[in-house]
Amino acid sequence: PGSHNQSARANIMTTPEPLSLPNPPTDGVTALSYLPSKKKPSLLASTSWDGCLRIHDTQSMTNVVTQSMESGPLLDLATSNMGGDIGAVFVGCLNGAVRFHDVSTNTNTLVGQHKGSSDNNKLACSCLSVLDDMLPDANDAVLASAGWDAKFHLWDTRMKSEPVSTVELPGKAFSMDSSGSNNVVVATAGRRTCILDVRMGSLENPPEASIAQDRESSLKHQTRTVRFFPDGSGLAIGSIEGRVAIEYLNEAAAEKGKS
Repeated sequence: PGSHNQSARANIMTTPEPLSLPNPPTDGVTALSYLPSKKKPSLLASTSWDGCLRIHDTQSMTNVVTQSMESGPLLDLATSNMGGDIGAVFVGCLNGAVRFHDVSTNTNTLVGQHKGSSDNNKLACSCLSVLDDMLPDANDAVLASAGWDAKFHLWDTRMKSEPVSTVELPGKAFSMDSSGSNNVVVATAGRRTCILDVRMGSLENPPEASIAQDRESSLKHQTRTVRFFPDGSGLAIGSIEGRVAIEYLNEAAAEKGKS
């Protein structure tokens, strides 16, 4: 009993204290991600319902960027190797806009727009994922987006304003992830999980996407988040009830996971 109490006290003493970053968002945080920066790996990007993109340095505990994206509340972000040594950030907006922020120059550009309907609640771009390795030039990227308009878009940064591929989804998109440069998963309304196959015809032709699998979640309630395994063989799915399910993309991967 004595040694147990000492161990418990030691664990309590070594627990790090949470630290608050300066100039935090003034409304709910919608997404967080570190930039893939070799020069500054401590740069943390965040988006919020207050409509601002923020970048904090978690090493120096400073606010590096607070940038209004002028598109209403921001629902998601995706970081990219674009933008040199520092990296860059794409954001998805409630008004359907997909915007790009170059950290090194502190400039914003419009990548494209979800155009579902005149109702803003159906325009929103709610999910983003960058497929950095599809294009040979580090200054270019393929970006996947999905929204409340039940559409999945691929954007090629070499071709401005219009998506290069569009896929109809079974419902509103709530979460997205990518694995490698060919697979994207989107969780939608109706407890659907869509696996999309993204292919590049040639270096000159834009990429194309198609739904390879459309399946129902094994959880009883609406999916809140979905993520690929590191090797891309399966998925972790979380629902609004607080449960997590592990699902495999094929039977061979499922049998391997059981062994």
